[in-house]
Amino acid sequence: MSSKERKKAYFVLNQVISYGTIPYLGTFLTDLTMIDTAIPDTVMTKKDVKTDDAQREQLINFDKRRKEFEVLAQASRHCHTSFASH
Repeated sequence: MSSKERKKAYFVLNQVISYGTIPYLGTFLTDLTMIDTAIPDTVMTKKDVKTDDAQREQLINFDKRRKEFEVLAQASRHCHTSFASH
């Protein structure tokens, strides 16, 4: 099993199992750092035959924001599960 497959299996298993406590916080922080570094904040509109590069717009990259939200929501679920069990 490659490291990529192991990481994917870990996250799938982590979503299914409710530990009752927040798992290692570094996992969430690493994911957020990787998303922030690897994915640009903005995307350019599609290049049209009629427009040149100066007229293209930069738009918010909602795919990046969605991925960040998923990581934060997962951490939040663990936090709420932890406090609810006490």
